[in-house]
Amino acid sequence: MALEEITRDNFDRFTAAGLDFSRASGRFLQSSSWQKILDKEGQTSLVLAYRSVGLNASAQSSAVVSLAVKYALGPWFYWYAPKGPLSAAGQSSQAAGFFKELIGWAHSEKRPVFWRFEPTASLLAELIKDKRLASHLRKVRDIQPAQTLRLDLRLNETELLQAMHPKTRYNIRLAAKKGVIIRPGKDSDFSAIWKLFQATAARDGFKLHDQDHYRHLLAEPEFIKSFVAEYQGQIIAAGLFSFFAGTATYLHGASSDSDRHLMAPYLLQWEMIKQARAAGCQFYDFYGIDEKRWPGVTRFKRGFGGQASCDPGTYEFVFRPGLYRLVNLIKSFKKHF
Repeated sequence: MALEEITRDNFDRFTAAGLDFSRASGRFLQSSSWQKILDKEGQTSLVLAYRSVGLNASAQSSAVVSLAVKYALGPWFYWYAPKGPLSAAGQSSQAAGFFKELIGWAHSEKRPVFWRFEPTASLLAELIKDKRLASHLRKVRDIQPAQTLRLDLRLNETELLQAMHPKTRYNIRLAAKKGVIIRPGKDSDFSAIWKLFQATAARDGFKLHDQDHYRHLLAEPEFIKSFVAEYQGQIIAAGLFSFFAGTATYLHGASSDSDRHLMAPYLLQWEMIKQARAAGCQFYDFYGIDEKRWPGVTRFKRGFGGQASCDPGTYEFVFRPGLYRLVNLIKSFKKHF
């Protein structure tokens, strides 16, 4: 096996080569479509593949692939692989081999301080088993949500409705009865959607990206779709949804404070669940639940049923321990003062 940087043109061939997307949440962040969005935002990224070598090596021989984004740390830098690396089903030991190769790669001219990543439980177990690799690991504050809730869209609509909380079913029917309409978002809707995002962030304590980030997302309509809930010609709720590798993911949502009695977000979610089934998706991922941090949002999502799961969270694989300690000392100093 060997580590190599691959081009974007080959990225999707590698990620389609037996990698186990079906069991993972947030894997849209490990795609060439996400890399296009990073490009629009001026981010530097690369894709590393760990695969068999030889004259007959092909995409199907890859065991691990990871998209990573470069971030500055003053005069230094680190790489962040959101919800990565991806490994083929049952290939956790090869994924550990990927990190062994990263050590050598890090001591090349690239010289990052650390590699931030979000492992699956099986990959983390492999890393911990190896004392040399475990010594490089540090648990840090989660970047992407560790906990999520997913619906199995192989169930039919009747079964999905039956699995919901009765109040959720009632609110879906209420919104439809009141005349709420769900439709795809248009370019001209962006201003109204942005205002809803601002109101929701203030209400629920979320931190927003800047406007350009959402514009960049919507510039990839086959990958990220917007839908809105409309009442009497006014947009009262909206959501952005990713469609990737058999999973529809609820990325961002917003709703009007003054129209909450219309229960539009419930109907919006139900219509998107049906859209995802019609598109052939196997799962609908609500992407982020947390009883302590987001109790209201978590209660809303849990009302739709589904299976909760939890990844280990965000870790950093440290290449340069001395610099790593210095960087964290500087960050703590800045935070304190």
